[in-house]
Amino acid sequence: MKYPSIVLSILVCLILVTSCDNRKDAWNTVNVLSGFTLQKVNADSIVYKSLNSSSFYDTLKINLPATYRFTTPRMSECKFNITYNHNKSACSLNQTTHELTYTGLLPGTDSVKIDITDPWAQHKYVTLNINNKTNIPGVALATTSQKFVTGGYEITIDASKSYDGDANLGGTIVYYEYTIGSFPAVKTTKAIYTDTIPQTQFGNWPIQVRIQDNDNAWSSISNSFLIGISDNDLHNYPVAVIGTQVWMAANLITTKYSDGTPITNRTDSATWSTTTTGGYGTGNGILYNWYAVTNSKHICPTGWHVPNMNEWNTLITYLGGPGSFGPKLRNTTWSGTNSSGFTANSTGVVSGAGVYSASSADGYWWSTSTTDNTHAVQLHLSNTGNDGFQPAGVKTDGNAVRCLKD
Repeated sequence: MKYPSIVLSILVCLILVTSCDNRKDAWNTVNVLSGFTLQKVNADSIVYKSLNSSSFYDTLKINLPATYRFTTPRMSECKFNITYNHNKSACSLNQTTHELTYTGLLPGTDSVKIDITDPWAQHKYVTLNINNKTNIPGVALATTSQKFVTGGYEITIDASKSYDGDANLGGTIVYYEYTIGSFPAVKTTKAIYTDTIPQTQFGNWPIQVRIQDNDNAWSSISNSFLIGISDNDLHNYPVAVIGTQVWMAANLITTKYSDGTPITNRTDSATWSTTTTGGYGTGNGILYNWYAVTNSKHICPTGWHVPNMNEWNTLITYLGGPGSFGPKLRNTTWSGTNSSGFTANSTGVVSGAGVYSASSADGYWWSTSTTDNTHAVQLHLSNTGNDGFQPAGVKTDGNAVRCLKD
């Protein structure tokens, strides 16, 4: 009769022990979601998570693989499995490193569900939502500038502000391609490109810049760029660097001052000798009286001016001084070598009485320097000899104009 009592006591003890163990496990139960973290191994974009940590969101370019590493409390005691929303996704899970690798293959939003079996055999779920995007093309941006150099124009194209549209998704620009006019395109990894254009190749040039991103997509920008200088009538002029000076390498032919005000076209010869306001007439090009040259509205393009005689003398001295400078200024078609690039030719002259003299042997250019109230200094070249002259001309004469960079 004692045995049933003993058996009963043992059973009661076992029940109590079991109850204690169950209570102990219940007290140690951990919510594996409350401490769950998901981080991108290569952080080329940000992974956003919901407040309850059960949903995460990322954006990924198609065909660009991403790896996510996750951790959770009591990780070594948990088991993990994944499912995803369509069978064209490339998705895998490394059970050792707890890294999830995913590659989106189609546009749209994919979801990867991580099934966590916790130590108490309960299933918890975390969802990774990935918005798959096709390649976002780059944006080509470029500025163009020029520097006047001996014999030409140094053109600089700056495309450094160009960018890849999906730079935050690992996109980057890998190549730049520059095309100036009809010159062959130049492909390079550099965002700034410099080339030199010959002096004779002035005018508006088409320029194209293309960029290539790491998805082999091209984007481009095209515009035109003025090589040389222009006036308010949109005439384009070549430029010559001679010593320390930068000269317009053709005679001015504008009919407007730099503020856009028209210069009076004086067709009545009688008014030439009596006027003290600016005017122009036609000869071998456009010829201006001295009053137009010195008008406060300025006859040269902004940043340029009509030289005084000291500035003419700087040019003459650089070219060897009196007795040798003439041929260096004259065009090769006007008995010169034009070694300076100045490209002078015959201009003829409108006399103070308004009469045009079309001498093919002579060229006259104004300075702003005066000798008295009615006369100003000119540069005179002829198509013979090695010299030039600086005679005083009547201010009502019509002479050619060359502009000098400020």
